[in-house]
Amino acid sequence: MDNILVVDNVSKIYGFGNNKFKALKNISFTVNKGEFIGIMGPSGSGKTTLLNIISSVDSITDGSVLLNNININKLNDKEISKLRQEELGFIFQETSLLDSLTIKENIILPLTFKNEKVEVMERKVEDLTKKLGIYDVLSNYPYEISGGQKQRAEACRAIITNPSLILADEPTGSLDSNSCKIFLSNLQNLNKEYKITIIMVTHDPLAASYADKILFIKDGRIFTEIVKGESKEEFYFKITDMIAMLGGIKNEIC
Repeated sequence: MDNILVVDNVSKIYGFGNNKFKALKNISFTVNKGEFIGIMGPSGSGKTTLLNIISSVDSITDGSVLLNNININKLNDKEISKLRQEELGFIFQETSLLDSLTIKENIILPLTFKNEKVEVMERKVEDLTKKLGIYDVLSNYPYEISGGQKQRAEACRAIITNPSLILADEPTGSLDSNSCKIFLSNLQNLNKEYKITIIMVTHDPLAASYADKILFIKDGRIFTEIVKGESKEEFYFKITDMIAMLGGIKNEIC
């Protein structure tokens, strides 16, 4: 299988002298094209630090991160900006949709920066929004639609440029139970249909059960991983058992 991402022996240290704190300790894993990976762990375990490093928001102290065989640690600011625009898509807990633009305008915004042809943009928007069930709200503004619809619009905007990797940071954290399930089902379907590669940080075991594999982080290290078998229910219970073992709370949100 093709490796989209290779994280090799990555460590991250904050502070200086006697005030050093090692947030990540020799983290190594690979992500193949089309995989849906979940990252879980207690608060302060290093989940967000790891995501920030993969997204090139933060630098590493030791090790390397390769995205499509590009060592992102060796890129300058201009190259990092280009990589983030062309290779990465982002879905956050709080949507970053612009209230002054319609949902359609928000979704196609990244394509306008790439000077994409109008007919291509129209086709992509129609295809994605129909699959995510928000085609009927394209002419609305963000403040006129529900939180779940906003999050699906955010996903459309992240996916529409066809990035190599989608990074999702607690994407269901602000959604109600029903909106959460709809969003995750849509995301899972797009992952399977388009072979979209996704890394999702979440604290919610049910959200995590939509992934193919979960990496559990504790004290800055990969503690273990769980791979989904044929039963989603069995996968869910393995996740909750591991959360309990790590000292977390079985907090069912969606």
